Amino acid sequence: MSWLLSLLVSLLCGAVALLTSGVVAALYAEWYDVSTREGYAGFFVVGLALLGGIAGCVLGLVLAQVLGTEDARGFLKAAGVSCATVLGVGAAAALAFFLCADFPPKLHGEELVLEVEFRLPKGQT
Repeated sequence: MSWLLSLLVSLLCGAVALLTSGVVAALYAEWYDVSTREGYAGFFVVGLALLGGIAGCVLGLVLAQVLGTEDARGFLKAAGVSCATVLGVGAAAALAFFLCADFPPKLHGEELVLEVEFRLPKGQT
């Protein structure tokens, strides 16, 4: 196995995982109303993006060693499989978060508002 090509696959997969997990974390923060107070949502997105990038590097290295990267075909195969795996996991996570999110109901594009009116008998205030 060529370690140089394996490390290149690892870095490529890590970059794809960093971007994918950052986008999924940003969508999660928006859908679940993560507080923006004191930058909490920003730190949440950046932290998960970095963790996703590290996990992507490890996944890319493991898959490159398992699939073999002796030549250009092996490199392309390992890079394609590892990046497709990362994108598939990211899409599945985003779909699960979307399906579990609590979106307010809308009517003609505007959120519904509950308005209540109380009427008292004549003479009472």
